[in-house]
Amino acid sequence: VRVNCIESPRNVAAITSLKEIYAVQLLLEDSQTVWVVVPEIPAGLPVGRPLHQNGGASVILLHVSGEDSIKKQKEPILSVAARIQWWPQTSFGKLGMDYGLFQSVIDGDSLRAVESDAFYSSLSVSARQKRIPDGPLIDDKSLVALLDPASDWLRLHRGRQITLDGTARRIVKVTVESKREQKILGSDHYWEIFLFVPTPLLQIQNEFQETYPVVFCCTKLPQGMPVGEGVNERLKVTGFLFKRYRYITRRLNYSGKGAGEGRPQESPLLVGQIPVWVQAKQPSKLPRGMTWLPVLTAVALVGWIVKGFCQS
Repeated sequence: VRVNCIESPRNVAAITSLKEIYAVQLLLEDSQTVWVVVPEIPAGLPVGRPLHQNGGASVILLHVSGEDSIKKQKEPILSVAARIQWWPQTSFGKLGMDYGLFQSVIDGDSLRAVESDAFYSSLSVSARQKRIPDGPLIDDKSLVALLDPASDWLRLHRGRQITLDGTARRIVKVTVESKREQKILGSDHYWEIFLFVPTPLLQIQNEFQETYPVVFCCTKLPQGMPVGEGVNERLKVTGFLFKRYRYITRRLNYSGKGAGEGRPQESPLLVGQIPVWVQAKQPSKLPRGMTWLPVLTAVALVGWIVKGFCQS
């Protein structure tokens, strides 16, 4: 119903070092009001104005009105929680993604254990999409902001669905070992694709380039698509923005220090269901047993004969 930002009481600030905390008002099905105090809220959840959003929380109750007060008028229930659950009216939220899980996501780092619920839930929810929208590609201005590690664009648009096309250079199967994570995902593996997308001219350290890698994690692959470390396949992907992913590249670092080792790099990581495989058109085939050389020779011979008759 509403989110209020309040100044932390002295004793709370002394323990948590939080200058501000949030009070989230929820309205239950029986019209009972519940106030949930949380240390932070998901990015994008509006503060200080009336809302009509789906939310929830696993709470510890602090105050519940007694029977006498219930008969007169229902007093609000007061509770605390580690986080708030939120299902906004976005494509991802409507599929069932809890944006409250994004609070555990750490940008500029590899995938961490603390993010596992958010990551595997994102993959699982993305697999529910029955029809993947065939929308336009992301515009250049947004793409550059998305790729820029210094930009806040990805954090502010986390969970947004975008479309990219490019060339996949690496497609590998990632095994999920944890039974708990397998249960969240609904599978014992997923696929990780390094997709190089065309960009405006970019300067990365001392190099200029017109492509940049994006990591796309998905639950399915098109039948027959090649996989491995050295593929070269044209793909179109539609996925939900998850985090800024840090990894070690396979390119050599010739800066003097650590020569022969890969260098750290950050790329956007998207999750989705399945990429679209844009297969190269096969050249026209002649009937069995025929080759192009005799055909071209015959055409040239006919042309020479026709030319001779015309001259005579």
